[in-house]
Amino acid sequence: MHTRHLLFLLGVVLGDAKPDVGGRVVGGKDAAKGSALYQVSIKLGYIEGAPKKHFCGGSVLNDKWILSAAHCTYQVPVGILTAVVGTMKRSSGGDSYEIETIENHPDYDPKTIKHDIALLKVKGSIKFDDNVQPIELPASNIGVGEVCTVTGWGDIDNQNTVPENLQALDLTTISKEKCNKELAPAREYLPIEDNQLCTFNKAREGICGGDSGGPLVKDKEQVGIVSWGAPCAVGVPDVFTRVYSYVDWIKKKIEN
Repeated sequence: MHTRHLLFLLGVVLGDAKPDVGGRVVGGKDAAKGSALYQVSIKLGYIEGAPKKHFCGGSVLNDKWILSAAHCTYQVPVGILTAVVGTMKRSSGGDSYEIETIENHPDYDPKTIKHDIALLKVKGSIKFDDNVQPIELPASNIGVGEVCTVTGWGDIDNQNTVPENLQALDLTTISKEKCNKELAPAREYLPIEDNQLCTFNKAREGICGGDSGGPLVKDKEQVGIVSWGAPCAVGVPDVFTRVYSYVDWIKKKIEN
């Protein structure tokens, strides 16, 4: 199979701006009550008045800004997006906020999926309570062999079974060199660089479409943003945007 068809963005098909509204954390379990209070469901709806559907994840940075992936928001009209916080359910609960501004990283490249990071500013202010709290940005770079937790909604098997509850999965970071070797069929197009982060456990444990933009967290700090991979949990690494590489850009944007 040609690499272009093997690899996909975890929110949109590579080379196609059409969102994939089916998310997946493969091999995960229901997130514990009171965990992932920073989790965001970014919902999309093209038809006015119709219910919006989850298509990407995100994380709460402060009362105005949400962190996600640029491939989720690239060339997407701001008016069709809504951010839902404060719920562990895919289709119910929580508080909804309209999106006012989208800030994709200026160097984001949809062809190579480099600098896959975006900030979304909500209208009004996100209310913090027992169900909603911001995530911390990383104070230092994360190394190899670290166990982190990714969260998201979506199919949990190959039968299109979609869980209503937020799913969580522990994943272990691997080196750039190992990641490039394991993803060798895609290296011509998508070589892994220092501002990206890879994880790998084993086949049938990983991320998939709809988890895009969601948080990878270690010790209460967000170290990664779900970016892309090979569908789905087939025994090769998953790729994240390395948040530490963009801390200065994030702070400059959200603190103004």
